[in-house]
Amino acid sequence: MLSYRHAFHAGNHADVLKHIVWIEILRYLGKKDKAFYIHDTHAGAGAYVIDSDMMQKKQEYLSGIAALYDYAGPCEEIKRYVELIRRFNAPEALGTYPGSPLISKAMLREQDRMCVTDLHGTDIPLLKQALGRDRRIKVKKMDAYEGLISMLPPHEKRGAILIDPSYEMKNEYSLLPQKLGHALTKFPNGVFAIWYPVLRRSDTENYIKRLDAILRSKNQANPIDALRIEFNVEGDREDGFGMVGSGMYVINPPYILQPVMEGVLTELNKLLTHDKGRILLQSNK
Repeated sequence: MLSYRHAFHAGNHADVLKHIVWIEILRYLGKKDKAFYIHDTHAGAGAYVIDSDMMQKKQEYLSGIAALYDYAGPCEEIKRYVELIRRFNAPEALGTYPGSPLISKAMLREQDRMCVTDLHGTDIPLLKQALGRDRRIKVKKMDAYEGLISMLPPHEKRGAILIDPSYEMKNEYSLLPQKLGHALTKFPNGVFAIWYPVLRRSDTENYIKRLDAILRSKNQANPIDALRIEFNVEGDREDGFGMVGSGMYVINPPYILQPVMEGVLTELNKLLTHDKGRILLQSNK
C-alpha cells in the first residue's frame, strides 16, 4: 500500500517518466487530423506550486524536473517535455509543476476533446480553476472507474486514457485490472496508459501478471499489445516502505513508443541517478 497525495510528490522522477510517456502518446495521436479523445481518471488538482508547504516538505522535484529544467542534451523527447513544463513558468525559474490535465490541455487541438474526473473534494475546485473555461474539456467529480466505464467508447473512436491512481487502497491492485477488462470491452482500440509505483518487487511483478492476464483474456491466441516502461532510481527492496521507482503499462502503444523510450530511459538514468538506477522496457509480444 502506498500513501501518495500527489502534491507532496509533484515533479519527481515518477512524474517525469509518466509525463514524457503521456506527451509522446498524445503527439502520436495528433499526427492525424482526425479528432481524438483524452480521459484522465485521477486528475488531481491540475497544478502544483513549488513553494507550497506540500512540495517543500519532501522536495522530490529537486531530483526530478528541477534536475532537467536546463536540459540541453541530445534527447528530443526530454527537451519536448521540459519545453512544455516551461510554458507554465517564468523564463528564469521553476515555480509551478503542471499535472497531467494541464499537460493534456496544452496538447489538445481545436477538434479534440477531454474529460477529467476526481473524487477529492478540495482538488476539484482547484482543477476547474487551473483548466479554466474550455468547451473541449469536462471536469467531473466522480469515481474514477465509474467515469471510465460510463464515458467509453468515445464518439471520436480514437483516444488515450490515463489511469493514474494513488494506490492508497490495497484493493486497487485487483480493482484496476477488473475495471480495465470492462473498459477494453467497450474501447478495444484505445490507448490505455496505466501508472504504477514500484514498492516490493514481488508485488510489482504480480500486478503486471494481472494486467497481462486481462489482455490474454480478450484473445488468447493474439493478446492485445502492451509495453511496460519502468524506471527505478533505487535497488529493489521487499520491505514495501518507500517508492524505489515507477512504471507505465501502455496498452495498444503507438509503434514509435518503444524505440523512443529506450533513448529516454537511458538518458534519465544517466541524469537522475548517474547510471545507478534500473530501467526496464518490455513488450508482451
